Amino acid sequence: MLFNRILYKKVAKAQLKNRWKTPVLSTLIILLLTLLLGSNGYISEHHSTSPDSVSVYTGDGISGATIYDFVSPAEGTLGTVFFFVTLAVTGVLIQASAHLYIRLSRTREPQKFGVFIEGFSNWANGILGFLWYMLWVMLWTIVFFVPGIVKSIAYSQMFFILDEHPDIGVRKAMRVSKEITKGYKGELFLMGLSFLGWEILNCLTMGILSLWLRPYESMSYTNAYHALMSRAIKSGEITEADLRK
Repeated sequence: MLFNRILYKKVAKAQLKNRWKTPVLSTLIILLLTLLLGSNGYISEHHSTSPDSVSVYTGDGISGATIYDFVSPAEGTLGTVFFFVTLAVTGVLIQASAHLYIRLSRTREPQKFGVFIEGFSNWANGILGFLWYMLWVMLWTIVFFVPGIVKSIAYSQMFFILDEHPDIGVRKAMRVSKEITKGYKGELFLMGLSFLGWEILNCLTMGILSLWLRPYESMSYTNAYHALMSRAIKSGEITEADLRK
């Protein structure tokens, strides 16, 4: 399969045409919640050199190719509780966003905001999936920064998988994500870099451009997911049994 990021991005624009309302509104909700959590110093949307943080690449439905920095919780029980609440909320938002963009990719009609809300019903997979994702990315990051980024890309499709196949569980979804991204992690990384110019412009607009950029990124990555999954199924690398509980 030829990984065609230009095509995925072009199709994303066509898919979002006349259907921006719900993606923009859901992005606004996500950004406000992220800002609220970030104001407490636990999560921020930038690159960090702090030894007390771990950077996570999320090529998924919530943030496109954004790298988030999760800062170590403050000392004390309250700080630890808030840290894990932050992770849980982030996981639920990622899963709900994945649900919205999967639906957008499989329909032509505008989607109501309720579709985004529907994604919250898969909250358990969102929380468990993100905690499991974070655990492994952090372990690999301890080895070295680059392996952590590589593994986060390998695991990045699991939230799409959990939306379409919610009964398979987070561990199996992660294994499937690793399989379908095999040989294409570099392409996914380059796809992230292709948004770099927009990310710089977004910083200049104080994040306002995110209302357009995040849906564009997320729709593009959803198209990439479909292509990766389709190739893996056609090649026999992924079978129906792999997508069942």
